[in-house]
Parts: sequence; structure tokens; C-alpha cells
Amino acid sequence: MTLSLSRSLLLCSILASVSSVAYADPWSFAASLSGTGGDYRDSLARDHMWEAGVRFSGTYLDVGDVAVADTHTYVAMKGGTHASSQDASLLSGDWHLQPAGMQGVLTLRLDAYHIHSNDTNQTIDRVTAFAPQLSYLSHDKDWYFDLGYAHSHYTSDLNVQEWTPTFGFAFNQQYDWMQFRGYRILNLNPTLSSGVSHTSALDAKWTHFFGAQSNHFMPTSFTLGALIGKRVYAVDMDSQTVFNLPDIQEGGLNVTLAWQLAKNTKFLLFVGNAQFKAISTTNTANYTNYYGLNVGYANISVTW
Repeated sequence: MTLSLSRSLLLCSILASVSSVAYADPWSFAASLSGTGGDYRDSLARDHMWEAGVRFSGTYLDVGDVAVADTHTYVAMKGGTHASSQDASLLSGDWHLQPAGMQGVLTLRLDAYHIHSNDTNQTIDRVTAFAPQLSYLSHDKDWYFDLGYAHSHYTSDLNVQEWTPTFGFAFNQQYDWMQFRGYRILNLNPTLSSGVSHTSALDAKWTHFFGAQSNHFMPTSFTLGALIGKRVYAVDMDSQTVFNLPDIQEGGLNVTLAWQLAKNTKFLLFVGNAQFKAISTTNTANYTNYYGLNVGYANISVTW
């Protein structure tokens, strides 16, 4: 779940280019390491989790960029069930267009995901997802729109479709930013997705950008986020994450702080809580379980 420190990065996941000099290479690069820890509260099945990730990207002038990432997730289970281990890979590419007469930048993006796990639930142990997105950011960075689509294929021949429109705008002389991302998830199998055939949700984020840093302890931005509604098997276009659990997320709150540690080094800290509902109607287990996930996430990135 990577957020940016600049307005452009926050909106479009476009990595900032290194300042040009006379002999500058047209390519700029970025690498990041991330770690996540979480505790499941009141869950009948899961106890705690941790996650480690690495990401590498390259940007060519203002034309576009390409990124690869890999994340390993471990979930400790309850009731004597063996732990779940998962690897998720991402390949992402952007292409930026500036049509004549248009007061902004169009970006075509395509994300491809592959997930492999040892989970005993054979519905979610193999996942392939493709997620194209078309976005627009005005030249003055006051307005942002996008429309994303995701198709996720699961082992059990479950094919989930998702539409995710987004609207964002700056105010307070660009010291503040509001973003609203909608989720409409379709083609669910109620037997495999906690009893629902479709879900809808709204993810809202308010970001405040602070002024010039007096020291490295002062953050550059603060973000407050909230999820309203329900979503399951979602593909999160902002964090570039596939949520491949069959449990329904029924809301959440989170806070993100970002720091500029050095000219080309950034640090991000995220803490949040997500609420879930798990429904089991098998012959061996018939229950409804409401539980929460308290999670902390840290990311450090370097550009050159």
C-alpha cells in the first residue's frame, strides 16, 4: 500500500523524476522495502499476520513507467490449523498522454497480478488478476478522475469483475486533497463469498500537506481514510493489492504519515483498522463471525 509524498504521486502513482542536469539519463529509478504487522481481534480462524514486500520501478521522462513488485504474507491460524503463506507478484505499466487542447494528462495503466498460496481453501490459493485504468490529472493538479476495471480469476472458476471510478480535488491552495474511490464488485458466487453476489463500497481519503520541514521529524503529509460499505475479493487500485479472502470487509479507518528523510529518500507509516464478516455454511462449520484487523505498515523508498 504505497502512498506518495507529492500530489502527483498520491493521485496517479507516478514516481517523480530526478532533477535533470545537462548529462541526465532519461530514465529515473526507484526502489522500496515495506513491512506489515497485524493482529486479528475476535477472529475464530486467524490469529496474527506479517508481510514483507519489495518494489522496483523505472520512469522514462514524462512518457511512462514500469514497475515490478513481490510481497510475501504469513498468517498464523487458530484451532490447530497450519499457517497460511502467500506470495503475490505485480507487473505494472503506465503510459502518459497529453492530447492537444486538453488541459491535463491522460494516463493509461495496466496492472497484472499473480498470487500463489498454500491456503487450504482451494478457492483462493491461485489467483490471476488484470486491472486496466484510465486517469486524468489537470495540469494545475487541482482535479483528478479515473475509471478502473479489474478481472480476477480464482482456482474454483470464480471470475470476479470490479468497476472503480475515482474523483479527487485540491483545495486550501493545494495544501489539502480529497479523494473518493467507489467500488462495485460483481459476478460473485454467494457460496464462495460469504453469501453475497455483489458488493458496493466507497473509499474516502483526506490528505493535508504541511509546509516546509523545519527538521526531519516533521512529516510532509497526513492522510485520514475511511471505507464505507462492503467489498470482497477487491482489487485496490491505490495500493495495488488484491484482497483474495472470501470474508466481507464492512468498513475501516486508517491514518498515514509521510516523511522526506533526504532529497531522494521517503518514509511512510500507516496504521489502521478494518472490520470483516466471515460466514461459513459447510457441513463441519456453520457460523457468522464478525472480527477486526488492526494493522501497521511501514515503507521506505529511494529514487535515483
